[in-house]
Amino acid sequence: MNHADPRYLEAKRTVDQRARSTRVRETFCDALPDSPRILEIGCGTGSMVTNLVSWGIEGFTYVGIDLAPNVTAFGGWLRPKELRWAGYKAQQTPDGGRLGATSFAFRPGEAVSWLETVESADAVIAQSVLDLLDIPTVLSAIEHALSTGGVLYAPLTFDEVTVFLPEHPADDHVLTAYHRQLAASDGSPRAGRKLLAALEEKPGRTLAVDSADWIVRPKQSTYPADEAWFLDRILSMVGNALEDADEPEYKVCEEWLATRRAQLRQARLQYIAHQYDVLHQWPG
Repeated sequence: MNHADPRYLEAKRTVDQRARSTRVRETFCDALPDSPRILEIGCGTGSMVTNLVSWGIEGFTYVGIDLAPNVTAFGGWLRPKELRWAGYKAQQTPDGGRLGATSFAFRPGEAVSWLETVESADAVIAQSVLDLLDIPTVLSAIEHALSTGGVLYAPLTFDEVTVFLPEHPADDHVLTAYHRQLAASDGSPRAGRKLLAALEEKPGRTLAVDSADWIVRPKQSTYPADEAWFLDRILSMVGNALEDADEPEYKVCEEWLATRRAQLRQARLQYIAHQYDVLHQWPG
């Protein structure tokens, strides 16, 4: 539910911006040909389109896909307006927008099956999504979708380290249980290291890797932008992941959540999630 919440996805944009590696992003931009064809899986509200424009990429054709129709519809409605507010002459289209030779569209659907139907993309972007998917399966689909010399840009790929501050006596217990629940899905909380290992077996080369940690902390007794909401949603995700825990474990989690929510209201809560930015290029 939280991943499909447009406000959560918009609130995390300032967190994403701080976290993403400038070096990996610049290497990604340099690796793109003129007028690239770009695909994004788990596109959410499509904020990557605004990033691509601001990074100076011109004449690109972009298609983003996400499981949640409500967020792709929201992205199609918002992104052209946001670009116009920023001074660009963007036009609305039925599922996205146009900006000169640039076009962008957002569609609901499942990532792997969609990638298996397309080909000749210059880049596939997978931001904050690979921990929810089976790495070998999605990499095979990405490889199918890419053209010769195409790149995978995977910023903000989670890698199992979650920290909340101030420390709490139940931190290890709650966060171990949280990561265990993540591992029970198709994805993995160790997606970052698994991605790097899997790419070692793929043709081509990994052009750049950097740490890209989410770090959220109050400044002068308040949180920047809408980051208090972002933290509230992160706490909800931890709570939701532990709903099936046995009664003693659930009580520990319930007390931990109550303490963390009080710290959030007091603007004392800090949060860190360890992630990688990864850029891999297939042979040209």
